[in-house]
Amino acid sequence: MQKVTRFFTVVCFACVLAAWTSAVLAQDTAQTPPGQTQETQVQSASGKLKSVDSDAKKVTITTSAGDDMEFTYNDQTMIVGAESTVEGLAGKSGADVTVSYKEDKGVKTATRIDVKATT
Repeated sequence: MQKVTRFFTVVCFACVLAAWTSAVLAQDTAQTPPGQTQETQVQSASGKLKSVDSDAKKVTITTSAGDDMEFTYNDQTMIVGAESTVEGLAGKSGADVTVSYKEDKGVKTATRIDVKATT
């Protein structure tokens, strides 16, 4: 009888341990939505370059829908075209651009700004 009781105790302990482990693992996966990592997803927007404020490190574009979108930029922002500099970008008002950005707490930070070549 002691062997049966001991066996039953070990089986119950194993079940409790398995249930607890499952609960802990489920809690970890619930914090991150499926298909997303902890990092912010890169998005993009296209339009006409409206303005560049080099003091505030901000770029504004006007989308085809007529909406203005403002982006901050930093030293890691890659600029393609427009001489690959912010100064070159400032002289391209009205140029077609595509801005790749990450949004965090409502702030859109440009990771890449592509200036389309004019023909």
